[in-house]
Amino acid sequence: MKDDYWNTILTSSRITSESLSGLHGDSTGYFNVIKKINKDLNAFVFYNENIQTRKVDAVHGDATHAASSTHSIPCAIKSNIAMKGMPLHCASNLLKDFTSPVHASAIAQLLDAGFSIVGLTNMDEFGMGSSTTHSIFGRTANPWDIGRSPGGSSGGSAAAVAAGMVPFALGSDTGGSVRQPAMFCGVWGLKPSYGAVSRYGLVAYSSSLDVIGIIAEQPSWLRKIFSIIKVKGRDPKDTSSFYPQKTPSEQVKKVAVYIPRRNIAEEIRNGMLLAVQQYRNIGYEVTEIDLPIFDYAAAVYLNISTAEASSNLARFDGIRYGTRDATAQSSADLVRRSRNAGFGSEVKLRVLTGAYILQSGFQDQYYTKARALQKHIQKTLLSLFKHYDLLILPVFPTQSFRFDDTQLSDFAQKLGDTFSVVANLAGLPAASFPVAWYNGLPMGAQVVGPLYTEDRICLFLENTAHLFEHRYSPYAKKFFEHSSRDLQDREAMMKDL
Repeated sequence: MKDDYWNTILTSSRITSESLSGLHGDSTGYFNVIKKINKDLNAFVFYNENIQTRKVDAVHGDATHAASSTHSIPCAIKSNIAMKGMPLHCASNLLKDFTSPVHASAIAQLLDAGFSIVGLTNMDEFGMGSSTTHSIFGRTANPWDIGRSPGGSSGGSAAAVAAGMVPFALGSDTGGSVRQPAMFCGVWGLKPSYGAVSRYGLVAYSSSLDVIGIIAEQPSWLRKIFSIIKVKGRDPKDTSSFYPQKTPSEQVKKVAVYIPRRNIAEEIRNGMLLAVQQYRNIGYEVTEIDLPIFDYAAAVYLNISTAEASSNLARFDGIRYGTRDATAQSSADLVRRSRNAGFGSEVKLRVLTGAYILQSGFQDQYYTKARALQKHIQKTLLSLFKHYDLLILPVFPTQSFRFDDTQLSDFAQKLGDTFSVVANLAGLPAASFPVAWYNGLPMGAQVVGPLYTEDRICLFLENTAHLFEHRYSPYAKKFFEHSSRDLQDREAMMKDL
C-alpha cells in the first residue's frame, strides 16, 4: 500500500486534508492498533480520538475547520504543550485534572497546516528527568528493548515515533530532552534556536532554556515541520520569540568534532569515529578539537535550570492552578499540602535546589557565577563558529540504559547531559541523528550550529543520512504489520528521499 502522506509532506509545507482511512484503514482501527502497541510501551497517555482538523485551501492557503470526517497526517505532542480542550497535566498529580483553555502557538500552526494531533505522550514530570520514569502514568519503554529507557524527558514522543505510531512528534528541550531520547530510540531530533519556536503554550520549566523541538522518523521531516512551527518574525504572545527573514548560509565545508577522552562508553566513541571517517570520505574538512567547557557545563545548567524552575513552579499552589487539598486549614496549609501531594520526588528536589541557590547569601556564590560561566560558554561557541560551519559531538555518554541499572543513578544521568546542555545554554540549534547499532541498540551523535542555522543543520543531516544505516525498531515493524502498511514500499520511499 502506498503511503500518500510521504509525497504530500515532501511536496508542500502546507498540508491538504488527507484521510486517516487512507493510511491505516478507518480511524477507529488506527487507534486500536496504537493502543495495542502502546500497552507494552506506554508512549501515549491520552488519545485524541475525537479529532478536529482544519482543511487548507490549496489556492488561497487559508485554514478553515473541516466539515467532513477526513483527517490529515497524524502526529503527537508532549503532555506539557497546550492544545485547547485537551489535558495539560505535565505528567504531574498537581495538574492531573487540568484542561488547556488555549492552543500553544506551535499547535495552532500545526493545525492550520492540516495535521491531526492524535494524542499526548508521556514525559518526566514537568520535563525534569532523563529517563521518562518520573511520571504519574508510569515509565515509558524503549521500542528497541522494553527493559530500557527511551530517554527523557520527551521519551514518550521518541518512543511513539520509533514505534511507527506517528511519523513525528513534538517535545520540549531544556537541556537535551529532545535529542537524548531521539538518540536512545534511533530517530532524529531537532532543538531549534532559542525563541525560534514560540514558547506560548509550553509549560515552563526553565524559561531561558526551554524550546519546543521535533522528533521525526527521518531527517527531511525535521526541516519541513520546523518551517511550519517556527515564528514568522515574532509572536506577540511570546516576547522572547524571534526568527529572522534572512538566515546564515546553508553551505557546510568545515566541521569540528569533539570526542571526549574519558567518561564515555566505547560504543559511543566508536560511533563518533565512524562518523568522522564517513564525513571525510565524502569530502568534508573534519577537525577534531578539544573544548574545556564540558568540564563545568552540567553544573552551570543545573544551577540555572533549577533556579528558574523554583520560580516558575511557584504558580502551582492549589489556588491558581492545581489540585486542591480539601482538608487544608489555611491558605498556607493549602499550598503546602497541595504541593506535597502534587509534586513528585524529582520535582521537589529540583525546586528545593533552585530555592537554595537563589536564597540570600548563596545567589552570588552559585547563580551569579553560573550566569557568568554561561556567557563564557556562549562566547566560546561563537568563536568556534567563526572557523567551522558545524560542531559534532556526543549526545549522551552511553546508549540507552536499563531501568534496573544501578550504576546510572539519577545524579549520574544529570551529569550525562553534559554534552547536550551547551546548545541550550548558548541558545543554539542542535539535532541528534542515528549513526550505528551496537548490541541491537541505536547509537547517535548530535550536530550544533550557529544561531538560526536550522536549515543548514537539517540539510546536512539529509545529505549525509545515506552514510549511516537506518533500522526500524521491532515495535515499528509490528505496527506496520497490524496497520497493513507495506514496509517494503516504505523502505523504497526512504531511499528516494
